[in-house]
Amino acid sequence: MGEKNIIFLLVILVCMTVGADVISVNSGGSMSIVINSDTYVEGFFGCVPTTCAKLGYDCDSWSDGCGKTLNCGSCASGYTCSSGVCTITPGGGGAPSGGGGASAKPAFNIRVIPDSFNLALSANQTSSVKLDVLNTGGSNLDISVSLTDSLSDIIKFSDGTSFTLSTGGLKTLTFQVTAPASAGIYTGKIIFTSDGGRLEVPFVLNVRSGINLFDISLDIPEDQRIINVGDKLTGQINLLQAGVQEPMDVSLHYIVKNFEDKIYLEETETIMVHKQKNYEHEFDTQNLPAGDYIIGAEVIYGGGVATASYPFKVVEKGVAGISFIYIVLIIVLILTIVSLLLIIKYYKQQKRKYKRGR
Repeated sequence: MGEKNIIFLLVILVCMTVGADVISVNSGGSMSIVINSDTYVEGFFGCVPTTCAKLGYDCDSWSDGCGKTLNCGSCASGYTCSSGVCTITPGGGGAPSGGGGASAKPAFNIRVIPDSFNLALSANQTSSVKLDVLNTGGSNLDISVSLTDSLSDIIKFSDGTSFTLSTGGLKTLTFQVTAPASAGIYTGKIIFTSDGGRLEVPFVLNVRSGINLFDISLDIPEDQRIINVGDKLTGQINLLQAGVQEPMDVSLHYIVKNFEDKIYLEETETIMVHKQKNYEHEFDTQNLPAGDYIIGAEVIYGGGVATASYPFKVVEKGVAGISFIYIVLIIVLILTIVSLLLIIKYYKQQKRKYKRGR
């Protein structure tokens, strides 16, 4: 049997083992092996796309993480899509009717507007905040409201923490937010529970000192607001002198924490600011498990502190787990490739010897 026939049969064997078009040999005129990215061993080489539900989005179009676009719908009349979530349009006329997008992640047929909070207050300052709760299901709901421990001294509800919502009903909750005496970034959750389930609303409070010599803002590029486990994240930080505009050394304290107020990263550096400074800082998020987090920055200067934060999400990579059958399949694939390369090398050597012997 000739060399070409043997190679041809081996290629067929490889294709039968792992599926057609996964591997091609000599596809570009060389003896190299090419992995065809258009065909995957499901769950191993493949990309597992995310969904609107996993992202917590109910409007607009977003990447599915695998090169395609998700259409998460549109908002009902009276609502505006903001960062993937339907929120009440100022003066827009109340709750939606029918099945249009509302606001937060669905849970036991309620929606909360807004579905998250990122507030800024001065130390010891108190502010009144409102939140709308809608019953989108087909039956009455008895709902209880609670807080994570980190918010127990920060949030106080004015109208109690339990109520009943009729079908299609809406209730506006008013609560008082009192900033702690110490400047910093505080996180937690407002939790809604019923017999049907549980809904958690992320809450961030950025507390600055009473002396305001600096303003600070923090943003995350849109393509990094949802990252895979193991990825790093870059934040855009903007500093502005609000007082006397002269060169000043300030300390920047960076943090990464979750909504249980657990800190995963703390870093500090000193920089010089004159009038304004805009720069990027890379946050080490490689060891974070899947979940919801914030990055934060605190500018610390003589007599004061200013803070800013931004939320982001960490999701599992497309390769979430490998079953035994796929492990066996990959081992067979690797052994077949190695055998193929050895046979090709052997026949090339034999061919050279044959030519030298002629």
